[in-house]
Amino acid sequence: MNRLIVFTLLFLSCCYAKAQKNISSDPFFKTYSINKFQNGISNLRPSSTIYIVKLPEQFNIDKHAGFKIIRHLSVNYFIIESEVNPAKLGIVNFSQANNMWKASDNLVKKWEELTLETLHIQLVFKSPEENYNKQVLSSKIRLISLKGKLAFADINKRDLSELLDNRNIEFADLVRKPVDELLINNLDLSVNEISTVHRLSPALRGKGINISLKEAQYDVKDLDLLGRTFTSSPSSPNQSSHATTMATLIGGNGNSYIYGLGVAPEVRFTSSDYAQLFPDDSSVFYKKNISIQNHSYGTGIENYYGAEANEYDRQSYMNDSLVHVFSAGNSGRSTPIAGVYAGLINRANLTGTFKQAKNVLVVGGTNRENITETLSSKGPAYDGRIKPELVSVGEDGTSGAAAVTTGLIGLLQQEYKNQTGSLPSSALLKSILINSADDLGNLHVDFDNGYGKLNALKAIRTIQEKRYQNGTISALQDYSFPVQILPSTSIFKVSLAWNDPAASINSAQALVNDLDIWLVDPSGNTILPWVLNSYPHLDSLSKVAVRKRDSLNNTEQVTVENPVPGNYMIHVKANQMLQGSQSFHISYQAEASNTFEWTYPQFNDQLFSGKDNYIRWKSTFKGTSGSLSVSYDRGLTWVAVGNTNESANFYKWAIPTLFSKALLKMTISGTDYISPAFSISKPLSLKVGFNCSDGILLIWPKQQGAVNYKVYTIKDDILQLLQSTADTVMQISGNKVTSDYYAVSATSVQGFEGLKSFTININSQGVGCYVQTFLANPGTDKNIILNLNVGTNTGLKSIKWEKITGPDQFTIIGSTEIIGNKLSYSFNDATPKIGLQFYRAVLEREDGKIIYSDTISAIYFNPYQFTLFPNPANETFSVLAGTIDDFEISLYNSAGQKMSTEILNNLSQSYSVANLKSGIYLCIITLNGKPVYKGKLIKT
Repeated sequence: MNRLIVFTLLFLSCCYAKAQKNISSDPFFKTYSINKFQNGISNLRPSSTIYIVKLPEQFNIDKHAGFKIIRHLSVNYFIIESEVNPAKLGIVNFSQANNMWKASDNLVKKWEELTLETLHIQLVFKSPEENYNKQVLSSKIRLISLKGKLAFADINKRDLSELLDNRNIEFADLVRKPVDELLINNLDLSVNEISTVHRLSPALRGKGINISLKEAQYDVKDLDLLGRTFTSSPSSPNQSSHATTMATLIGGNGNSYIYGLGVAPEVRFTSSDYAQLFPDDSSVFYKKNISIQNHSYGTGIENYYGAEANEYDRQSYMNDSLVHVFSAGNSGRSTPIAGVYAGLINRANLTGTFKQAKNVLVVGGTNRENITETLSSKGPAYDGRIKPELVSVGEDGTSGAAAVTTGLIGLLQQEYKNQTGSLPSSALLKSILINSADDLGNLHVDFDNGYGKLNALKAIRTIQEKRYQNGTISALQDYSFPVQILPSTSIFKVSLAWNDPAASINSAQALVNDLDIWLVDPSGNTILPWVLNSYPHLDSLSKVAVRKRDSLNNTEQVTVENPVPGNYMIHVKANQMLQGSQSFHISYQAEASNTFEWTYPQFNDQLFSGKDNYIRWKSTFKGTSGSLSVSYDRGLTWVAVGNTNESANFYKWAIPTLFSKALLKMTISGTDYISPAFSISKPLSLKVGFNCSDGILLIWPKQQGAVNYKVYTIKDDILQLLQSTADTVMQISGNKVTSDYYAVSATSVQGFEGLKSFTININSQGVGCYVQTFLANPGTDKNIILNLNVGTNTGLKSIKWEKITGPDQFTIIGSTEIIGNKLSYSFNDATPKIGLQFYRAVLEREDGKIIYSDTISAIYFNPYQFTLFPNPANETFSVLAGTIDDFEISLYNSAGQKMSTEILNNLSQSYSVANLKSGIYLCIITLNGKPVYKGKLIKT
């Protein structure tokens, strides 16, 4: 018996040694540095049951194979936990692993570097007991903070492996700093049909919805964000234009200009500091009724399910109505260096492990012509899941794409709350958003665009028409829901989403509860969802989706083109349930064949005159083209614009310089589709004529075809109509000036209002009480020329030019009458005195009031005349010159030694003498080597 045991142990030992040799000699093992996880780098405890294994592609990996997969390293390499020697499980290539598998890719990479240094790390413990966790930490660690399961600490690199050997530590990562993703240049709300929602559902403005921005602090005094800020979590001490732009895209109210109008202009905002990458405390979201948080930042490519991904999934699962929206990142041209997809160019480059979470929404960026930006980060997620789920307009970056999506979710929440009195599940909103998205790129779904481009109109209509279902199922339970598909349906779509329980940190696969959706047609045929090939090869990741069961994602979609009409059955089944029962959400839509709908412009939309404008529509015509024309006389006559391809659903139109109402007409196969009436105009340029204590004057150019003008001002944090006038100027008396901000628009004889001007701050326009600029400069004929520019001459009678001729004594040296519309005036002082002199302009108004300009100075010298002051000098002295040339100025001490030489090429220039000793110095100024001035400078 004893001999049998010995023989068995020897046999297993040989098997283990052979396996160790096999796995270590594998070229792939060496190439991708998987050997860093092999035993020998740290001293494993004898009871360790962790192995690194190579599994053949045909190996059946499931949860009951006798081991637990705890990390996926590359195509065939896994970290497993098993009480049984892997040889007994049929695994030929294996080796005992060290505990570096607990470290993130970021931390392992830093640990492998040769330099010795201190690492700033975050640790996740298995137990939430803080006192217990504090005992786990060795004396070699400098603990910075500890809260529950999470600790932040500094550790020397050489001590890391010893720390990770502790069984109570679950995960370790570097502490990373977030970086703002790029901004977008401008906002076109028509790209995602948001402008259409604004016109068709004007009550949807985000009222009652609270949104948090996790990044730097935005400018709470920004015109478009006034009066809608509340406090919640600690905000960043730093303010950024990026944060202000994101807030404006989400919910700017358009006070500043038309481009200052965001998606949900009545939402309320708060700011949360993103220096802490983990989710904010759930109690903050509950107490402050925050239902959406926007995250437009990244930390670098991170292809693993880290502690932050785990926590975001956990929070979304526990707080079902909270939506986290992340930008995909701007690393779309980058190649990951770690994880299963390492080395694949332009793939798997999401910027942050938190974006690997399955219950959040990740958004990529498109341009205005529905082309995904190359900078926009691409999927798949670290385990092959679909990321990003959506794309949205976000030229030059995905920050704006996330912000636009966040704003739309605010509108969706408001609409759902209006109907039901409560907020929707974030999973329901995800199912609606992916189901209503417009397909881009490869058919159905792909790793560039996810399920397609955000479509606000279809999403809002899904809720308005109640085309959604909710349910809860247990293991192997089959939920079914009937739906009728009408004749002439072009496409039918149904999408499933659920908030899945958080997976273990560093899990090889994030999905915990696996649900399946399929459709059964009237003939009993089963129609499966679209699934992508997630194998780590560029060709595989670029393949078109195929119909099969999805075992990776917690979002699934089934589509049927040109379906046979009749009764269909939607099925949802719990294929695998590891944690309890599971709630889920589905949404669906059917589009009729051969339909056309204008989405932009809508009624009273304002297009820009003399610029390129994008017009948009929704068409289900196939293989046909249309002709586009425009009418400026309410349809009496039409002017051809161009031919279009309906499938593009947009046209870039160079609009002529007009101030007019207009209609568009699309003609398809002899049928005309006429748009709602819209306007074409150009924003006026508003200027300040004067800004005096007793009132202000606003001026703007005349608009041909306008009957009057509307002047707006900020009141109660909103841009509101102040007064209408038929004139192109408006004087507002001092007691009625209640705001510093004003804008103006023109009203046409056709009855429409044109685009408003930029909203200006009257105090930052460079115009005081009439005086815009007043300058004095030496002339070419031994004279001083005074130049005065006024903002307006309205109400002005004359100008008197004065000069200081004694202490506090001004003398009139000339006068000028106001002429017509002239705004620039000058006066010539033909007899200036040598040196410095002072002037002012005195403006006399028609009502007898006198306005004084600021006092200005001018220097007059003869050529090659110079003055040094102050003299004596302490730290610095200045040189006044009579002309500008390439002079050199040198200082010599009493012994004749040159102390310094510098260039003098201005009428007034300063020099430092701080380093010189006290005494008398000779100052010589030369031109082309010849002295033109000699004088003494005394240094005190």
